[in-house]
Amino acid sequence: MTQPLSEIYLKNYFQLILKNLFKYGDKRVFIINGKVKGAISRVPSSNSILSNLSQGGKAVKTTLSNKEINVSNQVAKVLKKNGIFFAGIDLVSGYLIGDINVTSPTGLPQFKELTGVNLAKNYWDELEKLK
Repeated sequence: MTQPLSEIYLKNYFQLILKNLFKYGDKRVFIINGKVKGAISRVPSSNSILSNLSQGGKAVKTTLSNKEINVSNQVAKVLKKNGIFFAGIDLVSGYLIGDINVTSPTGLPQFKELTGVNLAKNYWDELEKLK
């Protein structure tokens, strides 16, 4: 029996995602008021597959690729349209992997430590503009 192309594509897609997730972690992208404000890489410790900072993942300074910027900007527009002011989205290999954290997107202290940029202050500044 021959495997349909869609199954082969999905299998290869997930293999790529998982391989890169375990090796490089993911990128947490911070979105405030419909704008992409920055990102950190979250890399798993050597004895884990989890990149969550609360589970031993390490924050690393990063930049976003053009593809990641495009994906993040598209998500940011949808979030703003739906009234979501602050969110963290997780990308692996340039793909949104399903996580859109709107209740407590972690990583702001690590972002400030790595970049010197205080996104918590930016959050409040953006909120003040809504008055």
